[in-house]
Amino acid sequence: MKRSFGSVLAVSLLFLAGCSTAGEGIPHWFDLQYSLTSYYKNYAQERGATCNLPDMTITSTRIVEETPNKMTLDVGYVWRDTAYGSGSIGGFNNCIGTDHRQFLVSKNSDGTYSVERMSGPQRS
Repeated sequence: MKRSFGSVLAVSLLFLAGCSTAGEGIPHWFDLQYSLTSYYKNYAQERGATCNLPDMTITSTRIVEETPNKMTLDVGYVWRDTAYGSGSIGGFNNCIGTDHRQFLVSKNSDGTYSVERMSGPQRS
């Protein structure tokens, strides 16, 4: 069976993502993780706007700054876009990779979070 480098890379990156301790110590992490990945999916672009509908899997998080009402997170992630720009170059999907972005989230009165904005390239 013939496997492309891109599929081997994708499986390897997703395996590494599953080994992370992302969100450790952050209250309501499951809900926050969903908010971060949804916000990213709705607005993010990758690879100079050639990958316009990427999905992310969070691999790491670090609290950069925290106040009683807001929190800035540095989020490491694996991303893949199968909708746009997913054409192969020599059998390699050029819309897959890893990166970091910062997310500003508001802390709600019930202890949950709402994403206000993120760094990096975005669709309007």
